[in-house]
Amino acid sequence: MSSVDDAFEELRLWARRADFAGTLPWGEIEDRILLAPAPPAEDLEAEFGDGGLLRRSLPWLLTAIPASLIGGAPLIGLALAVMDTAYGRGLPSSLDAVVLGVFIMAIVLAAAPLLIWRTTRTRGAVGLATSLGAGVVSGGTAAVIASSSRIGVWEQAMWLAVAAALVGVSAFVVLLVAGEAGPGRGRTARFRASTPEERWRRALRVGVLAELRKRGLVGEGDSSRLLSLPPGSWKDVESRPDGRVVDRQTG
Repeated sequence: MSSVDDAFEELRLWARRADFAGTLPWGEIEDRILLAPAPPAEDLEAEFGDGGLLRRSLPWLLTAIPASLIGGAPLIGLALAVMDTAYGRGLPSSLDAVVLGVFIMAIVLAAAPLLIWRTTRTRGAVGLATSLGAGVVSGGTAAVIASSSRIGVWEQAMWLAVAAALVGVSAFVVLLVAGEAGPGRGRTARFRASTPEERWRRALRVGVLAELRKRGLVGEGDSSRLLSLPPGSWKDVESRPDGRVVDRQTG
């Protein structure tokens, strides 16, 4: 195991076992990350330089491919419906499973922001846009299918598109009415690591937050927000009794 991995595992082990009394001391947690002795420069360059970064990004890229398919499902469904209408005689029956799968993914996409909200109880512009966009596009797709008077798999697809539209619009309304806007998200520029050491310390952040999520001490949404903050910013946030992370009140 390299010195880079040694430091990474040591900090994760601490986050896994540390006894936090009361709310999480975010400033102290980040100090652990910022004050961790950096591995030798050559090790950092090997792991977090341009070559190492590409190697470490490969698993993420493999995950991003199916995620992008889900993200584009409503538009893919609309394109398939338009193509089916343009064909006149319909798409090949061999694509039936693909058609249904696309519309099922559209439902998942429309519901995803609402599922995240159940954990974080906060709403974001991306979640609102995702639900509304999936709902509107799916509704348009259902209209296209209905206008072509198709039967068989497309009749099933139409009802799945209607379901995606209803789920998307409903999720948008729930998020808009019940969700609380995430505090302070627009006031801080997103931090982007540029040097090997900055990338390494960001990886330490990821590891620590992953362990805290496993312990149920921080939610997915708050974890993403903390990860985006510049180094030294965690002292400016605090955990509420309900578990949400908010800007520390001053004055």
